[in-house]
Amino acid sequence: MNISLIIKKWKRPILIVLMISLIQVTVFLVFYLQQNKHLPEQFFQLARSLATAFTQTEVTDQEKVMSKTFTLFQGDHAAFDFNDLKEAILAAKKSPRTASIRLTKEDRTIWSNDDTKKESAAHPIVDAPYLSQLPELPRGCEVTTLAMLLQYNGFTVDKMTLAHEIVKDPTPLTYDSGHNMRWGNPYKGFVGDMYDAKKPGFGVFHKPIESLARKYAGQQVMNLTELDFSDITSIVEQGIPVWVIVTSTFTQDTSRSVKWQTADGPIQTTRNEHSVLLTGFDGTYVYFHDPLRPAEKSSRRAASTFEQGWNQMGRQAITIILQNEKIVDN
Repeated sequence: MNISLIIKKWKRPILIVLMISLIQVTVFLVFYLQQNKHLPEQFFQLARSLATAFTQTEVTDQEKVMSKTFTLFQGDHAAFDFNDLKEAILAAKKSPRTASIRLTKEDRTIWSNDDTKKESAAHPIVDAPYLSQLPELPRGCEVTTLAMLLQYNGFTVDKMTLAHEIVKDPTPLTYDSGHNMRWGNPYKGFVGDMYDAKKPGFGVFHKPIESLARKYAGQQVMNLTELDFSDITSIVEQGIPVWVIVTSTFTQDTSRSVKWQTADGPIQTTRNEHSVLLTGFDGTYVYFHDPLRPAEKSSRRAASTFEQGWNQMGRQAITIILQNEKIVDN
């Protein structure tokens, strides 16, 4: 048993309990002195008010300390607690030892860098519901994939509802005298027309999708954007599906490169932008639900080339981590 790690983990909660006990003793002494006419009534009232406020603050802090969602393990020893999965992963990757991240209230691993365990583990494909974006949403891959993620986690919402609710950037497509494009910002909202492929349209990136997902799943939504692809596949290996943005060719793709100006700066990307739900990884291939391929519930591509397309699109990824059983909203 590593005593130093235990002391580090419980040092703050113990100090909080001691502080609360000290406050209670102080209040008792003030009350005793007041009863024996050694303190003015006004001083007693002030002391009691301050003590009550401070006690409530400290109890709240203690509850926050005790309610962290994720615990970082270094080897078999609990080291630190986090509420954000991305933050926990970044901390784990700095550890000189083999590390894993588990749900604090459950004995369930969410992420691990222990390659020996990965090699011996089975690689099941998540049985997530499959939805096609067609024919209603020719450009609605992002919200359709989000609907699959939400439905898998027990939230009863359909793609058309999400298509209506996603924030839109209404900036129209225009060109200046030099034929330079000016359009909306996909980091702020859906750009262009989602319903009619004959009209100008592009798509939406992770930030508006995260905000929409939180409308249903709240703080259980985890934005993993900018992590390494190995971090994403590690999570998928634990049976947790992940929403991602990738090129529609699932590899590095410069065939339809495009650049335009927004009110916030330039966007440089490819028109072959797509969103799928990662459902499995076997060390060589990634498996996913592609909302554009209704005949193929589960597709697969070589992880090495898929990663190239994912990197090109900004390493965007979102998932939902439920702490207990999947929630069904009525």
